[in-house]
Amino acid sequence: MKVRQTIFDALFMIAFGCLVCLNGGSWGHPPSKPYKFPKNPRKPKYRRKPPISLQPRNEQIQSLLFGPRFPAELRVVIYEHVLGDSSRLMHIIAYKDSSGYVGRRRCEDVDFAGPMWQHDCFKSYHSKDPARQGTFDSEDNLLSIILSCHRIYSEALDILYTANTFGVRGACGILEMKSVIPTRQWHIIRNLHVSTLFPSRTEALQTKRWEEREDPLQWSKGCEALEDLHSLLSLRLEIFVCGFDIVEEDVLVYMLAPLTRITAPMFEVEMNVPIPLSVQDRLGRLPFTLEVLERPLDG
Repeated sequence: MKVRQTIFDALFMIAFGCLVCLNGGSWGHPPSKPYKFPKNPRKPKYRRKPPISLQPRNEQIQSLLFGPRFPAELRVVIYEHVLGDSSRLMHIIAYKDSSGYVGRRRCEDVDFAGPMWQHDCFKSYHSKDPARQGTFDSEDNLLSIILSCHRIYSEALDILYTANTFGVRGACGILEMKSVIPTRQWHIIRNLHVSTLFPSRTEALQTKRWEEREDPLQWSKGCEALEDLHSLLSLRLEIFVCGFDIVEEDVLVYMLAPLTRITAPMFEVEMNVPIPLSVQDRLGRLPFTLEVLERPLDG
């Protein structure tokens, strides 16, 4: 009888313990919620590759190009000839698929009389392949020489940024370009051309912009990014105002005030409207030369 009672007590304690565990560890309290494992963040559409190391590797002195009889100065001349172009802009064009990537295109509208933001170069996106909508490719094989070997990469990478004049559209183009360029190479850019379009009224700055028009929320940030171009030799900005029959002074101040903190040996601003003396007084001394020029607008 005692053995039967002992077995009964043991089974009762086991059942009681299981019941307590099922109720969250304490008797009389509601059960706790089951633990939910955190979800992994959504993977980007394009996986970014790590930057290539600039640390020296194989010197490849067995090659004639890197041998002791071939001067390094001559290699620099070759790199500048292949990678640079003094007569045509290198356009930097952002993808439209929200991936954060950009493409490039050597300017094909050199003789175009209108502003740069209307170049057809900025419209050369993939349209036939639905999987590549909004992406952009260059067919010039410009980077082939840089990617041919590690030593050429380490010697020629800086020349890619010093031997070209880059052309971007608006503050968004500036920021998108900066986001994909290493800090060191961003600081050594020497020549930049920016073209943009502003509305003529203050209230229009708060409305949703169309593709070509400047984003007022990004303009100050884009100008701040230009302040970091420590090696800049020439900077040219085309600022066009649409509906320029009546241009509010506050709009002109909003456009030009961020530029007063930028310095460059050659700093030119082209506009299609004159700047009243009252606006010049509000801005103070201007670090750029101003040219008023009316260009034909396509559409």
